[in-house]
Amino acid sequence: MRARQTLERVLPGLGEPAVWIEVTLYAAAADTLLGRVRALPEEVDEAMLVGHNPGLMELALLLAAPGPKRKRARSNVPTGALVELEIEAGRWADVEPGEARMTRFVVPRDLA
Repeated sequence: MRARQTLERVLPGLGEPAVWIEVTLYAAAADTLLGRVRALPEEVDEAMLVGHNPGLMELALLLAAPGPKRKRARSNVPTGALVELEIEAGRWADVEPGEARMTRFVVPRDLA
């Protein structure tokens, strides 16, 4: 329910993207989430996962290369946080740990 409420709040700012709700990912671990990312259709250029910790935080940290934003995120990704990763892989199936650039890490208090 909370993930859907979060999605409803951010969806107006995203245009009209296709939305897939996958209940099986609700409390998924990072390796399961990575498997889902790798299974994204090739015609998809951008994807957003909305869910809960610890899985999403673990996935972000697994994918992100070292850097200041990753270091900050390592301490805590609180409720309502946004982690943006830029991945250079040619195909979703080729996404590998440690190869993404964390371009944004925003927590609710940053918006106040």
